Amino acid sequence: MPSALNSAVAWIEDMVADDLEREADRAFPDETGGLLLGYRAAQGDVIVTQMTGPSPQALHRPKSFVPDAPWQAANLAQRYADSGGYLEYLGDWHTHPDGQAVLSRPDRRTLYRIAAHVAARCPDPVMIILAGRGPWHLAAFYPSPKPLRPTASAPMRTARYRSA
Repeated sequence: MPSALNSAVAWIEDMVADDLEREADRAFPDETGGLLLGYRAAQGDVIVTQMTGPSPQALHRPKSFVPDAPWQAANLAQRYADSGGYLEYLGDWHTHPDGQAVLSRPDRRTLYRIAAHVAARCPDPVMIILAGRGPWHLAAFYPSPKPLRPTASAPMRTARYRSA
């Protein structure tokens, strides 16, 4: 991301935020999650226009979520193709039921692994955490500026928007 990373905003379309909360409610008291899709603006903002939920094969537990990576990859490829190459993979989202909207050490390591995985084409991933229980508290994070350290992350401002 550009040097303006500290002022970057994660813009989340209202319907996407509603979908995130519905999936969080559905899985409660277990964790759940998925992918974030959209695009990046020149100043470093990310605009989240779509999300995926988990596949039926994902593992949900009160303190962990294990995605079905092959399903996620296929779903992402299909959405990318359907968009004519417009949508980008922006990062991941998951819940912390009855928890706090902060990144755990495994969450920070996941951000680092996404950034380091060349095939993901996402050197500056975003991770959204929904914490608590309805109403959910939503927070976004990105890896700390380079060099990436597996334990470093920084909060990102979030804002909802309504598409036209």
